[in-house]
Amino acid sequence: MKPIEGSFHTENSKKGHPLLTQILIDDNFFNSLTSVFSSSEFSLSVRKFMDYIPKLQGHVHKMSTSTLKPLLPDFVEDYGEDKRLDVKVSLSQSKFLEGFPDSKMSVFSVDKNGEWKGNLNLVLTILVDIEGHMKPARNLYVTLTATAKTQMDDQIPSEKKFTVIPKNIKLSQVKMMKEDEEMEME
Repeated sequence: MKPIEGSFHTENSKKGHPLLTQILIDDNFFNSLTSVFSSSEFSLSVRKFMDYIPKLQGHVHKMSTSTLKPLLPDFVEDYGEDKRLDVKVSLSQSKFLEGFPDSKMSVFSVDKNGEWKGNLNLVLTILVDIEGHMKPARNLYVTLTATAKTQMDDQIPSEKKFTVIPKNIKLSQVKMMKEDEEMEME
């Protein structure tokens, strides 16, 4: 590991008061954070998440098979009209390997010029209400690849501005599965 350069810090605030804390973030912070999430089996329910946001609570009823009909017509044929849906989002690498067995783990890097590069593996599971139980209907495996540039305006040392400029975001891998069958037309 390369050493962290911390020479830009100051002892006092603009008003001359001693600073309580300062934080330096190493390049490896992002990969460490990513590995924590991708090694976890945690998943987030979109339906439950919407329940916590007052502006979205009135829209939970729109999460149904009928809403997906324009995108996935076979989905409504398989499960029927107006069935409740939920989507679970997971960063779990073990779940992602079910769709893409030879995939590398999610990773982010920052080079010395402030260029960010990253791959983020996501598993989206669409669940349908069948007789009062939410059952998995489709698994969507997606790898997002992104690049960005960071810049720091340090003309005034006590007022540094950190800017992130997105350069490129693309889906580099996508696969939808219905049980063990790959859904190529969806």
